[in-house]
Amino acid sequence: MHHFSSENVTESDEDSRGDPCGRPGNSWSPSAPESDEYYGIDPLWSPSDTIYPARDAERSQHSFDQVGTRFIASPDAPIGLFDSGAGGLTILSALRQELPCENYIYFGDTAHCPYGLRSDAGVAATNQAAKALYLRQLIDEFAEGIEVYAVGCPELVTLVEQGELDGSGVEEVVRHALQPLLAKNVDVIVLGCTHFPALRPVIERITDHRVHVIDSGSAVARRTRSVLNAEALIRQANSASANSELRLWCSGNPAAFSAVSSKLLGYPVVATQTTL
Repeated sequence: MHHFSSENVTESDEDSRGDPCGRPGNSWSPSAPESDEYYGIDPLWSPSDTIYPARDAERSQHSFDQVGTRFIASPDAPIGLFDSGAGGLTILSALRQELPCENYIYFGDTAHCPYGLRSDAGVAATNQAAKALYLRQLIDEFAEGIEVYAVGCPELVTLVEQGELDGSGVEEVVRHALQPLLAKNVDVIVLGCTHFPALRPVIERITDHRVHVIDSGSAVARRTRSVLNAEALIRQANSASANSELRLWCSGNPAAFSAVSSKLLGYPVVATQTTL
C-alpha cells in the first residue's frame, strides 16, 4: 500500500550549473506555506462543490486569440516567475535544466512573505477550505485506493527563506515537521510547496532514503517546454543573442534575497529591489 503526503520538498541544483548557452554566472531552488494543521476534509463533499484550478498556463496562443486577447510573442521574450519568496527558485532551476537558452525574470515578493498565513484580502489565492476541497478532488481523481495524509509544514518555508538548508538544527526542525508522516510509515512523500525541494537532501537523510520523494519541478519544466514548442517559441542556442539572462527582483531586502538566491541556485546572483 502506498501512502502520500501532500506537502513536503525539489531536486538539488547539482545539474543546474551547466551552461550550454555560454552565459556568465551572474547574468545568467510550492510557493506559499500552508497552515500547520491537517487539512480539513469535509465528509459531506460532493461533485457539486467542484473547484477547478486556473488553466491559462495550459492554453495555446490560439486559445487566447479566440477570447479576443492578442499576444505578440517572440522566442527571445523571457519566461516570468512569481513567488512569495525564494521557493520558486527551485522551479527556476528545473526550467533552466530543461530550457537552458531561455531568458528569465524572477520576482520574489519577500516583503510580504509568507502568503499562506495571510487572509484572503489581497492574497491572490484560495483560502484553506478551498485548498482542502481541491486537494480532496485530486486525491479522489488520482489516488483511489491509496491512503493519503496531508500535513502543512510552514516552518520549512521559514528555513528556506532564511537560507538555512542543512545542519543539526535544520535536521531537527525538518524531523519534527515530518513526524506525523513518519509515524504513519509512509513510503512516498509528495512535495507540495516549491520551498521544500531545497531541503530534499535533509529529508532523504532523515528517512534513510527509504521513502520515494516526488516533486513537480521537472514536470512544470517539461510542460513549459511543451507549451513553448507548440507555439514555436523556444529560444535556440544559435540566436543572435545566444547568452541566456536572468533578472532577479524582490520587494524586500535585496542583499538578503541575493544571498539566499545564490545559495539556492548554486551560483552568485544579484537581486534588485522593486515594488508591485
